[in-house]
Amino acid sequence: MKGFTLIELLVVVLIIGILAAVALPQYQVAVEKSRLGTVMSNVKTIKNAAEVHYLAAGEYGDDITVFDIGEISGCRSAGSAQLHCSNSWYDWLIYGGGNNLASAGYTRPYGEFKTGYVQFGDYSQTPGVAECWAKADDSVANQVCKSMGGVASRTQSCPPSGPTCQIYRLP
Repeated sequence: MKGFTLIELLVVVLIIGILAAVALPQYQVAVEKSRLGTVMSNVKTIKNAAEVHYLAAGEYGDDITVFDIGEISGCRSAGSAQLHCSNSWYDWLIYGGGNNLASAGYTRPYGEFKTGYVQFGDYSQTPGVAECWAKADDSVANQVCKSMGGVASRTQSCPPSGPTCQIYRLP
């Protein structure tokens, strides 16, 4: 009866291990990019609803619950400006006060901030600006923002007052 030698089996296991080590980081990036894609879609919905509200009322307001966004699956209201979901949360934020409002969404697998997407209002101080936020010490999160064409612009505290975030300006 013929079989494989121990050396042959070890070589096969070594090759499989090398392939897994190469594939795992790319898999993690793909999973996070998928999560962020869902967040981006919801952020755009919130931002568009805020624009409709602005056109009707003449101001953005700071209450996300008055925007006509329907229901974002699996989310619950957490105050006037936030929606919390199982793996993400959404804000209608004010940056620096005044009229600099933006819709923002963040992934938070396992309850920790990972990546975020921010889109400023059309009538804000920075119209048309979109940003990708990545937890500064998370290589996967930073790779996701870079893969979207993001250019590092600044660092600041991640919401809600968490670790440091690298902010990427998107094209």
